[in-house]
Amino acid sequence: MKRKQIIGSLLFLLILMFCGHAKAQETDQLFLLPGISQSSILNPAIQNKSEKLVIGVPFLSGANFSWNSNFPLDALFSNGLWNYSFHDFYNNLPPNGEVQASVRASMFYASMNIKNYSFNISLSDRAFTTASFDREVVRLIRDGIHPYFENDENFGSGTFDFNHFRELAFGVSQRYWKSLDIGIRPKILFGRTYYHAQDINFSVETITNENEQKELHLKPEGSFLMAAPVNYTVDSVFNYVLFSNDAIPADYSFNLRNLGMAIDFGVVYRPNEFYEFSASLLDLGFTGFRHNTYDVEFVDPIEFPTYELYQSYAPGDSVAIKYIEPREALRAFSDSVSYIISVQDLPVREVDLLPFKINLTGKYNFSESFSAGVSSQFSYYGRHSMNVLSGFAQKSFQRAEIGGNVSVYNTSAIWLGLAAGYTAEHVQYYISTKNIFGIILPANSKHINLSFGINFLFNTKRQ
Repeated sequence: MKRKQIIGSLLFLLILMFCGHAKAQETDQLFLLPGISQSSILNPAIQNKSEKLVIGVPFLSGANFSWNSNFPLDALFSNGLWNYSFHDFYNNLPPNGEVQASVRASMFYASMNIKNYSFNISLSDRAFTTASFDREVVRLIRDGIHPYFENDENFGSGTFDFNHFRELAFGVSQRYWKSLDIGIRPKILFGRTYYHAQDINFSVETITNENEQKELHLKPEGSFLMAAPVNYTVDSVFNYVLFSNDAIPADYSFNLRNLGMAIDFGVVYRPNEFYEFSASLLDLGFTGFRHNTYDVEFVDPIEFPTYELYQSYAPGDSVAIKYIEPREALRAFSDSVSYIISVQDLPVREVDLLPFKINLTGKYNFSESFSAGVSSQFSYYGRHSMNVLSGFAQKSFQRAEIGGNVSVYNTSAIWLGLAAGYTAEHVQYYISTKNIFGIILPANSKHINLSFGINFLFNTKRQ
């Protein structure tokens, strides 16, 4: 027992060291509900608490959504959903806007115990995105292009990453002895859609054309990778690129031409009946895109003669320069992109590493029904990485369990979270969030996360 207590103390010290030095982590609030079998998503070593066969309801079981940004969601729609304002958006932005979001939607989930083993299989659609952009890019959208005629200016750049894939995972946890559970979950990933745009720069320049007339050039500069069920043709007469649908049934199910793989590891250690320590490493792997994957480069500016210049800040007939509202101006820009890009098939497979996660938890069981502890969840998204340090408590009843937490997000925000689960004879419900105010007032929040689901329970033993 003394040896086990030493191991437990070292693990607890590791947790404290990690919490004190980590910079970042994607939030997963299912650890608040240990009686829900989907909590193994956080750590594949967690054993199914139910002795029944657990079957998840498609689209409703294991749904998880997370949004984190450095500006509130209503920054653009401060006056209502249909009354957007790029003036307010610009005024609410820091010098560099940042967004990180992820979503998981379950297509199928099943879990059951057999002796000292806990097995689960899941099929999920997953997506994650990160974006950052210089605040001055919004000023260009806010004002239109006319104010910058004969005033050359660089507005900065923007970066955007989006990855959508289907995940087929097979998890197994083994209880080696009463105090130790070890789990592993290999995954096969089927790529669906992918965008990677790094530092696309926007600037304006006034030139004198070959007819000795001045015109303004709006210049996007850079390139991006794109993988999607589309194909392209180049019109040599009008010199534009036309994308068309090239989807097949496999693009919406299991696309074997865009394969990737990943693996999760986890361990749960209980030195005695009071202490429990757990650690997991998740999403160690990559997605691969080869089919319908293109390298797109901006090669020309958008040209505006003086009679096509517009402004987007002062509607009304009293304004001499024509007005185009920002939404229509953005639509016109997207229509013009086909004329200023070149597209090539990507000659090699594009490999994108998943944002891996490290989860560490220490828990003390005050009784069989009440426990409390600390958890650190780190997710690596590059410069968008996150860390959430949480203190939490859990209480179980005959059929229900509740949990609560206080979390510190990247040392910059404090969250209050709640979770609740209810298990009847043949059905189980759960809902959990680490930031309850993000759910109550989502429009005013910079951080939203939510997990919810419904499971069906089936007896596997004869009564």
